[in-house]
Amino acid sequence: MKKIINISLLMALVCAFSFVNISCSDDDDESTKPKITDFECSPAVNPGKDLHVETNITAVEKIKRIDVEIHSESDSDYEINETYTNGKYIDVQNTLFHEHIDIPQDAPLGEYHLHFTVTDGKGQTTSHKCHIEVTDQLLIHNDDHDDE
Repeated sequence: MKKIINISLLMALVCAFSFVNISCSDDDDESTKPKITDFECSPAVNPGKDLHVETNITAVEKIKRIDVEIHSESDSDYEINETYTNGKYIDVQNTLFHEHIDIPQDAPLGEYHLHFTVTDGKGQTTSHKCHIEVTDQLLIHNDDHDDE
C-alpha cells in the first residue's frame, strides 16, 4: 500500500512539474516580435543634408513606437535621436517607414551607426543597425524616392 501511495505522489509531482513548466514557457516568441524587412539607409550623407531611411515593418501586435538613434563611432558623444509615437506608423500592424532624417550642418565628420528599433503593444522590440559615414565629399543624391 505504501508503494502505491509513493508511486501516486511521484506521478502527481511529475504532472505538476510538467504543468508549471509548460505554463511558464518563454512569452517572447520570436514569431510575435515585430519584423523589419527590406531595410535601406543611405551609406553616406553630407552635414546639412538628410539621410534616407526606408523599411517595411510588420507587427502581430500593433506598432507603438519607433526609435531612430544615430551615434558617432568616434570618441565624440554626438547623437541624433528621432522618436515616432504618433502618426501614420503607429497603431498599425503593417507599414512602410519612409523618412528623411536631417543631419545638422554642425555634425562632426566620421563614422556613425544608425539603430532602428520598433516596439509593439506588448513591449516587444526588434532592432536593425546600419553603418553611415558623415562626409564632406560631394555626394550625388538619388531623387527617385518620394518625400512623404
